[in-house]
Amino acid sequence: MPSMSLSVPHQLGRDEAISRLKNESEQVKSKFGAQVSDLQETWEDDLVRFQMKVMGMKVNGQVEFADDEVLIKADLPMAAAIFRGMIEQQIRSRLEAVLV
Repeated sequence: MPSMSLSVPHQLGRDEAISRLKNESEQVKSKFGAQVSDLQETWEDDLVRFQMKVMGMKVNGQVEFADDEVLIKADLPMAAAIFRGMIEQQIRSRLEAVLV
């Protein structure tokens, strides 16, 4: 299974980054509910583990929050491997917008 890993720097501090991404998560659920299903999140202080189906394909990974960066690691389905660069860029772009 292909994986992706990306780091997005910020200057918000860990707690504010967590707060903003929790809010963003709720917006994504409501906006993309038709494409994203079975979303499960497990929060452990500054780490969230997640599982979901995107367009019927299982994706799992984790988001780790630090004082100056957010680190995302995820396993992608084989069918999404050719789109990995595009997926990473879209996630990075969205996170940069949220973490400004």
